[in-house]
Amino acid sequence: MMNRFSARMLGMLAVCGLLAGCNLNKEEPAPAPAPVVTKPAPAPVMGDPNWESMAFPTGDRATSTILLERQMPREVVVGQDFCYKFRVTNLTNIALSSVVLRDEISPNFSISKTNPQAQVSGSNITFNLGAMAPREQRIIEICGKATGPGRISSCAVVDWNSTLCAETNVVQPALKVDIAMPPERSKCDEICATGTVTNTGTGVASNVVVNVPAPAGLVAVGGTSRDVGTLAAGQSKQFTVCFKPERTGTFAAQATANAAGGLSASSGTAQTVVKQANLDLAIMCPQGSTFIGRTLSYEAVVTNKGDGAANNTMLMVTTGGASVASASDGGSAGAGGVNWNLGTIAPGQSRKVSFVLNPGAAFTGSVRVDAKATAVCANEPAVNCTAQIIGIPAQLLDGVDSPDPVLVGNTTTYTLRVTNQGTQPLTNVKLAGKLINADKMQYVSTTGPAGNGQTSGADVTFPAFPTLAPGQTVTYTVVVKATGEGQVSFEAQTSSDQITVPLIKRETTNFFK
Repeated sequence: MMNRFSARMLGMLAVCGLLAGCNLNKEEPAPAPAPVVTKPAPAPVMGDPNWESMAFPTGDRATSTILLERQMPREVVVGQDFCYKFRVTNLTNIALSSVVLRDEISPNFSISKTNPQAQVSGSNITFNLGAMAPREQRIIEICGKATGPGRISSCAVVDWNSTLCAETNVVQPALKVDIAMPPERSKCDEICATGTVTNTGTGVASNVVVNVPAPAGLVAVGGTSRDVGTLAAGQSKQFTVCFKPERTGTFAAQATANAAGGLSASSGTAQTVVKQANLDLAIMCPQGSTFIGRTLSYEAVVTNKGDGAANNTMLMVTTGGASVASASDGGSAGAGGVNWNLGTIAPGQSRKVSFVLNPGAAFTGSVRVDAKATAVCANEPAVNCTAQIIGIPAQLLDGVDSPDPVLVGNTTTYTLRVTNQGTQPLTNVKLAGKLINADKMQYVSTTGPAGNGQTSGADVTFPAFPTLAPGQTVTYTVVVKATGEGQVSFEAQTSSDQITVPLIKRETTNFFK
């Protein structure tokens, strides 16, 4: 609301001051005799007793807006410079605008200066004081001199505008969002996008939410949105969104931020490369067969065919019961196998190790070796190979006749022994015999480890013995009757699957009468 009090409206409240009383007539009084002038009642003194005062607009300082006070000398000499003052006080706790003080001075006063600068028009002096803060006070000074004897009168009035003002602060919040991702991760790692959202504008950004959509091939862990809350002007907050890779490759992510009032911002893209080790394992066994009692030499090669490093690579070999004679590259031998810690294998690189096994002095047969490679976040290839341990075949045939010599009409027994004196089992062991002088002797009986022999004329054949272990001996007997005198012979021969050239044994016996 605005209140204006003009000089016309407040003329009756004007403060009238005189050097020797108050007279608003502009004509000079008759020189003699001086008229009797009734002085107006003095203005109420509400401040300094040396100042005349008037409270506007009510005359009561307690209910008024402006207090106008004036200090003026009571007497001056013609032509002598003097000054008089006004004191204007804002009595309120609100600012006043367009404050104007107007003073009408007698024509017999010549103005020399004012402070502050005033607008002077004839006898009218106007001070445009502008705005006055709550309880502010201004001092106004007018200087000049009397141009002739008589009275100098000053009638002042003040007016102003009272304005009720309010301000609304206009703000403009703005969002900025940044995002970063690690340059490289393995397929088994979590990939966390970290970033910062900032209110770069003025005022508060409320209900701020950041979203980082999952790129194809990545799965968000705990959702893609983060509630940031409220950001004051210039305030920043950090956020983290993590993903789990489903495959290898290159992935790019972008963050968006939104807030109340339609605020939004997008970040640039951040990129990460997901890599993985891919192990390949090969093992080389001894080729062909190895004779019993000899050691077996092996090589194993682990190759990383992936695009990521194979960290903490392990190679584990089980030896099928054979003991470990030696292992290269720090291999650690234990019961049933040997292990290697191959450390890190870069993409495209290989690590080769070797080891020697001792199956044992008496072992024959197959030795199977199983190998497996492992690394952090990698496949686990497993391979095996088999080596053959064979013995050296050796077959012995010996025999005796008892009794010798033999009286015609009596019998003698040929005892034949087949022994495996090698290191390999003999299979399908065969024995056959023949009467060399069949006209002087005839078969009586036969025995063998797989059954009795079958005779046909001078020949005898025994069933094959399935397997003759190393060091094992089997015994055959052939009983014959002496039918004529002279020296006679019985010839036996043996063979097997391993000894194909028959062994021959001939025993000579003397028949007599």
